[in-house]
Amino acid sequence: MTIVVEISFKILIYEIMDKFHMAPPICKSYQIVGQRFRGASVEIQDNVVEGGKIKLYSSMHKKKIEAKQEAAKNAIEHLKNFLDFEVEDFNCRDKELYCYHLNQANFTLANTLQENKALTDHIAKITAKAKVEKL
Repeated sequence: MTIVVEISFKILIYEIMDKFHMAPPICKSYQIVGQRFRGASVEIQDNVVEGGKIKLYSSMHKKKIEAKQEAAKNAIEHLKNFLDFEVEDFNCRDKELYCYHLNQANFTLANTLQENKALTDHIAKITAKAKVEKL
């Protein structure tokens, strides 16, 4: 069974902006008149752009929350490039640690099996030698 944990990009962008001591983002949603679809935008501080702010948009979605999440994700991607940082995935780190321990266990098991084979071969030689001497 696979468990999927969704990340709220809308919350994450606030945490990122706070870590870098930047003004909080301004998130807005909009709907085109006569359409059922919604979009969203996130305005963030960006000192490279004239005016010091940049607005990133989502594509159109049926649900407002999906549009806001996409706009926030786009803003995070922009900030990652602009501020040169990475978002660390603890689940990925846990998986890597698990794989490392599994590889260590496999290595230990292989060594133990090799030692067991060597002991088995040695016992077989002693047993064969004892039979020859007994005759």
